[in-house]
Amino acid sequence: MIGSRQRRADKTVLDLNDEDAMDATKEALLKSLGDQRAHVLGALEGLDAAALRRPVLPTNWNCVGMVHHLALDVDRLWFRHVVAGEHLDGGEDATSAWKVGAETSPEDVLALYRDEIERANVIIEATPLDAAPKHWPAHFGSWRL
Repeated sequence: MIGSRQRRADKTVLDLNDEDAMDATKEALLKSLGDQRAHVLGALEGLDAAALRRPVLPTNWNCVGMVHHLALDVDRLWFRHVVAGEHLDGGEDATSAWKVGAETSPEDVLALYRDEIERANVIIEATPLDAAPKHWPAHFGSWRL
């Protein structure tokens, strides 16, 4: 055993009974997610509404749609719905988050993303890393990591 990790067949296995290792792993998860989220927000900082809505691909994908997708299909779906088991209005439609109507401002989408980040972080802090999902979307079937 090396610290709290053990090598088995070229794979590192986390000892789920080692609280220090679990805490360090959770801290690493929060840091990694925080770094990625900060990168997204930093890349969009200073862009005006027109730039955030400008299509950048032939599919009309735009930056505000990407952030809306991250808020709804990543942080909200995975942490609030799957991990915490919270019922979400609007179901599990993973196709609509990319489309943000003109009535929704980019500022509102960025605020939503920041709110979902805060909620996800609270869930991560409160949930043991070895906890089973409290809800599993039907369209995933029996698939698991």
